[in-house]
Amino acid sequence: MIHFLVVFDRKAEHVEHMKAFANGKDALRARFAYERDHDLSPNIEVVVLVSESKQALLRTHARYFNRVKDLLETALSRQDITPKKQRSGLRRLVGRTV
Repeated sequence: MIHFLVVFDRKAEHVEHMKAFANGKDALRARFAYERDHDLSPNIEVVVLVSESKQALLRTHARYFNRVKDLLETALSRQDITPKKQRSGLRRLVGRTV
């Protein structure tokens, strides 16, 4: 398994930094060092995630790598609803004009 240090900006909805580690101890040390060495805003999330591969990580933890709006659009497009209802549903969920 691969351990990934991921620094995620919740407000901007994007990964600021990502690094792979062969073992969990090194990944956790890097996480704590990152938190110690950076003046992090409350919007920044620093996590260590474990996965078989980077491709698996992108799939299983998609919220870190895809914008929320994109995830919602994908979910809504799989349902049998009209485009007008899709936009209406997105506006309710996201709270802004789409």
